[in-house]
Amino acid sequence: MKNNKRYFLLVVLILLHHVITCSCYTLHNRKIVETIKHNNRKQHHQQLQRKIKKFPLCKLHSQKSSTSEEKEKTISSKKWDYMYLLLLEIQQQEVNCNVPLSYITKNGKKLGTWLERQRINRRNGKLNEDREHKLDNIGIIWDHTGSWESTYSLLLEFHQREGDCNVPPRYVTQDGRKLGTWLTNQRSNHRKGKLSKERAQKLDKVGIVWDPLKKKEKLAG
Repeated sequence: MKNNKRYFLLVVLILLHHVITCSCYTLHNRKIVETIKHNNRKQHHQQLQRKIKKFPLCKLHSQKSSTSEEKEKTISSKKWDYMYLLLLEIQQQEVNCNVPLSYITKNGKKLGTWLERQRINRRNGKLNEDREHKLDNIGIIWDHTGSWESTYSLLLEFHQREGDCNVPPRYVTQDGRKLGTWLTNQRSNHRKGKLSKERAQKLDKVGIVWDPLKKKEKLAG
């Protein structure tokens, strides 16, 4: 009887050891995969930055072409590619690259105006298929009137201008968009568990205070 108990305990211990070993191995593999992904993203971003740095050094006006018209087209194409790289850099850092109209890069490029021009060109049938495909691939919203991403872009614009996202509840943008009401709705959806994880993360990134009343109470206390 004692031998049977010992044998049973030995089997249990062997099984436990096997389970623990497998779990550790799985966790170790996950960590390796995550590290590889992180390093790949970092490497890709560094490559992109190198491309951006090299771009302004190109002597665009020294391009050899048979006519001035061809030369102008080459310069225009190079400029478009450069602005696209700037947009791609934002997409990699922020996930969302639908920058607001007033967005200006650190080196003074009016990226928001440029992106809006691409939308206008597409509506008027002046944006070629290759460029449209490139912008589609990084998640550009073409008709962003009333969309969640569009209002989120207005919030980014507010943050860039004011330094925070403490939008008053009755705040209305210059073009009549009720940004304050929209933000109140996001907070309400978050409390009820109706706000997607992705959207909640985007709002967290810009420093949204989910419960302004609690924050006021803390500050008062």
